[in-house]
Amino acid sequence: MNRYSGAFGQPCPLQKDWRWLLSVGVCCYLAILGLRLSLWTMWDNPLLRVGDEFIMSTHDSYLWLAHARVAEFGDGRSLAYFTRLLHEYLGLALGAIGFWGPAFLSSLLAIPCVLWGWALGGREGAVFAGIAGCLTPGFYARTKLGYYDTDMFTLLLPMLVAFWLAWWLRQRTSFRWQETREEIQPSQRLPLQVLGIGLFTRFAGWWHQDIANYSVLLSLLAIVVGTIFARKNHRSHFAYEGAIFILAAIPATVWDYSLAPLLHAAGMTPYILISILLAATLAVWRVQGRHGDTETPVDKYLSLGLLLAALILAGIFSGPLMGIWTKLLLYLKPAATQATTTAQQTAPIFPRVTQSIIEAKLLPLGTALERSAYYYWVGLAALAAMIPVLIARPLSVLLLPLVALSILSIKMGTRFSMFGGAALMIFLSVAGTALSRKLLPSMIDRGREIVIAAVMAALACCLVLPKYREYRSLPPTPVVDKVHAEALMGLGKRAPKDASVWTWWDWGYATQYYAGLKTPIDGGKHSGMDLYPTAVALATDSPRQANQLIRYCTRFPGQDPTREWAKKSGADVQRTIDQLAASGPAFKPAPKQYLAVSYKDLRIAKWLMFYGNWNVTSGTTHEAVVRRFGPGQMAVNLQIGAVMNRGGMKNAILTADMLDIDKADHFDYPQNRYSPTLVPQTPHLVFNTVAGETNFFDKDTYNSMLVQLFTGDPESESIKPYFRLVADGLPFIRIYEVVQN
Repeated sequence: MNRYSGAFGQPCPLQKDWRWLLSVGVCCYLAILGLRLSLWTMWDNPLLRVGDEFIMSTHDSYLWLAHARVAEFGDGRSLAYFTRLLHEYLGLALGAIGFWGPAFLSSLLAIPCVLWGWALGGREGAVFAGIAGCLTPGFYARTKLGYYDTDMFTLLLPMLVAFWLAWWLRQRTSFRWQETREEIQPSQRLPLQVLGIGLFTRFAGWWHQDIANYSVLLSLLAIVVGTIFARKNHRSHFAYEGAIFILAAIPATVWDYSLAPLLHAAGMTPYILISILLAATLAVWRVQGRHGDTETPVDKYLSLGLLLAALILAGIFSGPLMGIWTKLLLYLKPAATQATTTAQQTAPIFPRVTQSIIEAKLLPLGTALERSAYYYWVGLAALAAMIPVLIARPLSVLLLPLVALSILSIKMGTRFSMFGGAALMIFLSVAGTALSRKLLPSMIDRGREIVIAAVMAALACCLVLPKYREYRSLPPTPVVDKVHAEALMGLGKRAPKDASVWTWWDWGYATQYYAGLKTPIDGGKHSGMDLYPTAVALATDSPRQANQLIRYCTRFPGQDPTREWAKKSGADVQRTIDQLAASGPAFKPAPKQYLAVSYKDLRIAKWLMFYGNWNVTSGTTHEAVVRRFGPGQMAVNLQIGAVMNRGGMKNAILTADMLDIDKADHFDYPQNRYSPTLVPQTPHLVFNTVAGETNFFDKDTYNSMLVQLFTGDPESESIKPYFRLVADGLPFIRIYEVVQN
């Protein structure tokens, strides 16, 4: 077993290998950065720019860009504050930061990949991991150009935290299957170094609550491993250092925030400050005390007691672990959620949003492995490599939670496939390096090292470059159309600053960025309960009900009546909504309200109608039937109201709306009502001549405000009394002012 372990190379001290690590890390970073930046050419199209800025690739980008204008330290949106610093002190345009930033920041993943490859497999192990670990399909899909979101950090920082935890454990643990000569003597300043690791872990959690919660799990795993496998006479030292780490790293949630409000402005709260001071005091006292390697039973029990007290004071069991559990439940996709009321049996039932989020789409195992490891067979090889690596380098167990998250994408959604790729590439790198050492003939150490490093680099390129060619063929994914963004910018110049724009949550952040106006829902406020009022306004076939519902919502803080509705029965809530379609109460004028309907809304009409048709009494919905065909897939005969697909099948339609630049032409075909070839269920056609797309809707969807406000005549007697067109960007966007006479 010792000989097998030696195949993975003897760990070298950081002081000896830092030049190698720096060189390899910089080279890997620049190589990955160059590949990412070169993909900008697919965005080289005027339709993908608004002024001098590219349109972002994900709606969350606009959150950080919009809030960067007013972000402050400690406000809970750290990426927005970071963006503001880049904008103000480096003079970078917000749009440039949002578009180019992901390439520069996500390429930093090369650093922990190189460090982990080196720690587990020696110098040669760093090369493959540094190249292949940064461009796995799952991670790339979340960090493309224009994907300026926290995913740039949610893998980078946990891997760095895991590495430094492994470095600390390496000083104190001993595994019987490792060679004795691998054990190293801890530095006398190790408590101070552990304090630094704890502060870095706290800094990592500052970027996103999910990182903080994951760090808690990682820390608990490290504490368990270190406590069980501590070397002789080192267990009390490890427990003492564990207390230092926990107090420095984990945000305590059991202390009262209100004890010292002045510290909030600096992003500090009393429990955090006191916790860090306690950790620093313990570290300095231990270093100055110069404790040796001997330990007494009293030392052991006191240190373990101190570690347990730190875990309790840090609030791990009452805060972060519950946060993790809540996050997991969010992705379990129940059909609905019951509001909490005093009459629980009659409470309104609201839908769940996770059913419509693309990143929550479930994946088959094969696809999950492809997104994590480039190809299915590579993923299987990496999983197989985990076994010998874990045996020879047990501290690699700290990478296993990331692999588990990727595998869980089969139950929790596609987003989670981004987490395990780098870890799998590290396992594969370490195993491949060990195999190369066994297969290559003996030669001088330096020569064999160079050959193995070159072989591993070539293998990494064989994985990365074919996928890079696939990435070049992927179409751009702008969040909004150019016309949509320009219409919002125009609205922002004309509308009063206290106005609100009612738009679907996917375009909420973009609306805040381009128009500078608030929206009732967005990417951070999009639970089924939050979406319900907007969805009803878009799904109803009554312009009056849509108008009255929006005006009704302005009476509540944040234009959100659902918190008040949660106190009522479902029947009362449903009755209130239904009454708004009749001659309901007249509401006092509120700040101007706008309703934006876009062509992208028509593309996801099925989901909008799912929420808009929801019955809060029964917790059921009437699902829409919608069909969409791409360019060239459907031919239309406007004279007789007929359509034909590529297979030559002909069908009749009842209505056709032809959307063109700044106009919409409507056609009726009542003679087709009883035609035996009438399109089943979806006889209403909407054709976008610019996009070349054909959409078929059922009766309820076609009569909804979503479709009628987008395709109908704004001057018609049914629309004009309730909505006034203020921006017409057909065939992509229309913005109406809500009439409040």
